Amino acid sequence: MPPSLTLRPEHVLLIRQFLIHEKRSRADLVQATGWTRRTVALRLSELLGLGWLAPAEVPSPTGQPGRPATLFRLMDERVLVLVTLFDWKVFTSALVTLRGRVVRESTVRFDLADGPMTAARVAAGQADAMVRAVRLQRTDIVTAVVGLPSPVEDRAKVLNPRLSQWRHSVVGDEFRGALGTSVLTENDANLMALGEFADHPECTCLFVRVGGGGIGLGTVIRGQLHRGLRNLAGELGRVPMRMDCGSTPRLLLRDVASTPAILAHARSLGIEVSTVAQLGRFAEQGNPAAIAALRRAGTELGRAMIPITEALAPHHISIGGVAVLFDEHLLGAFRSELQPALHPVLSESLSIRSSPSHLYAAARGATALAAEKLLPAPPRA
Repeated sequence: MPPSLTLRPEHVLLIRQFLIHEKRSRADLVQATGWTRRTVALRLSELLGLGWLAPAEVPSPTGQPGRPATLFRLMDERVLVLVTLFDWKVFTSALVTLRGRVVRESTVRFDLADGPMTAARVAAGQADAMVRAVRLQRTDIVTAVVGLPSPVEDRAKVLNPRLSQWRHSVVGDEFRGALGTSVLTENDANLMALGEFADHPECTCLFVRVGGGGIGLGTVIRGQLHRGLRNLAGELGRVPMRMDCGSTPRLLLRDVASTPAILAHARSLGIEVSTVAQLGRFAEQGNPAAIAALRRAGTELGRAMIPITEALAPHHISIGGVAVLFDEHLLGAFRSELQPALHPVLSESLSIRSSPSHLYAAARGATALAAEKLLPAPPRA
C-alpha cells in the first residue's frame, strides 16, 4: 500500500531530513530537530506505521559498542511523482521518487496541436504502462507534474499563442481527471532550472532549453524561480535578433536557434536532414554544413544571452535539448560569443555547460515542486 498522505507538521519536518540525507539514525534526528529521544522515537514510529519510513538494511557503525544504531530511510520508491514533459512533437513521461531518482521513463511521439484532453489520455496510458512495468500501482503516484514549452499561469492556463488548442483549457483539470491525482503544471525550462539548482545549491542558475518549437529560459535566484508577470519570464525564443538580413523582416531567436530552425538552415546549406539524429551523424563526420548550422545557433544563443547574463551575473548556465548532442559545436560557439562580451571577472567565474539529460534536470525540478506541495515547510516564527 502507498504511504498515507495524512501528515502533521512534525512528520513533515522529519521527512524533510530524509530528503536531504539518505539514511538517518535516532541520534541524528535528535541533533537535527532538538527534540528529546522519546519524541523522536514516537514520531519515527508513527511514520513507520504510515508507510513513509522503513529500517535501512545497513546498520550504522557509529552506535554504542555492541549495539549498532538502527538507521531509517525514506520509502521514496512508494511515493512516486509522474513527470510528463512535452515538446512540440514528442513527450517523455517518467516515474520519479521524491529524492529525484528516475524509476522508469517512456518517450512517445505526440503532437501538441492535438490538445490537452488527448495529451492527458496519452499520459494516463503511459503512466499505467510504467507502473505495471515496475510492479507498482497507479495509487503509488501521489502527484503529477506537467512540463510544457509555454508560460503557464497560476490557474494552469497556457499562454503560448501558438498553442491555440490549449489556451482555453485549464490544463491541470484535464490531467487531474485522466490521472486521478493532483497535478502541478509548469514551464519546462523552469523545471530544468530547478533541477540544475538542486545540483548546484546556493547558485543563481540559468537553464536554456532549446526545443522543437522555441527556446525557453528558466531562472532560479536564491532558490526561487523567477516567473515574472503572469509567469511570462523566460520566453527567450521571442527575443528579436539583429542580423544582416537586408530587407527581410526582423527575425526572432527561435527562427534561427530552435531545433526546426537548425535543421532548416542545415538543409539550406545543402544536406538533407529531417531529424536531430541525422544532423548529429553529419556533424560527427565533420560535415561543414551541419557544423555551420550548429555554430550559427550557438552564436545567436550566446548573443541573446549577453545582456541577461550581465544583468543577473549568474554562477551557472546550462543548455539542454539539441545542444547536449553537439557540445563541441553549438556550445563552443555559445561560449565563444558570450564570454568575451562579459565583465572579465564574471567571464572567468561563470560555469557554462550542456546538461547531460534535460529529462533528469526536469525530473529533479519536478520532485522539488512536488515535495514543496506534499511536504510544505513549516511557517517561520
